[in-house]
Amino acid sequence: FDKSGPFPKAFIQNFISEDSDYFHQLSKDTEIEFNILIYIARTISLPFLKEYAELFKQQLTQVNSIWFRPFCPLCGNMPAMAKLEKEVGQRYLWCAVCHQDWQFSRLQCPHCANEDQNSVRYFYDENDSQYRVYVCEKCKHYIKTVDERTMAENQQASMFLEDIITHYLDELALKEGYLSMLWWVLSHS
Repeated sequence: FDKSGPFPKAFIQNFISEDSDYFHQLSKDTEIEFNILIYIARTISLPFLKEYAELFKQQLTQVNSIWFRPFCPLCGNMPAMAKLEKEVGQRYLWCAVCHQDWQFSRLQCPHCANEDQNSVRYFYDENDSQYRVYVCEKCKHYIKTVDERTMAENQQASMFLEDIITHYLDELALKEGYLSMLWWVLSHS
């Protein structure tokens, strides 16, 4: 990486704007694997995005807004995971870029907004019902989900860790022909 050039600014801007071509070219130019570059970009961006996200989230709370769209209301990225909260099983989507979550319809595909219950379903490992993979047969996208209702009473999901722990579910869903909503997973596969 050239310290004198516009690398840091362009690096972060292209990550936030989901420019996979930039990262593929940078990977070729630097001979650093694409997924390593994405990890670095996520790591560098997170403190700034989390701070910005917290400020913006407070504004949303003040105006009593509820965001029922499939992309993050704070940074605009698609969700990496979802959780079913402990109390009533309300679904929240979680952004891997800025680590914010937002309420979303439980019976709707977050990628294409499909609500047909014959084509939106989930599967899980019988040995571990805490994790589900919701899939949409219409658009062929998936989202991993952690069910907090299956956790101990005083335990809550740490979405960052849950995303790492459930990497095997990404591999399974991709192998079954489903697509991730995350641009870097799509670009890397």
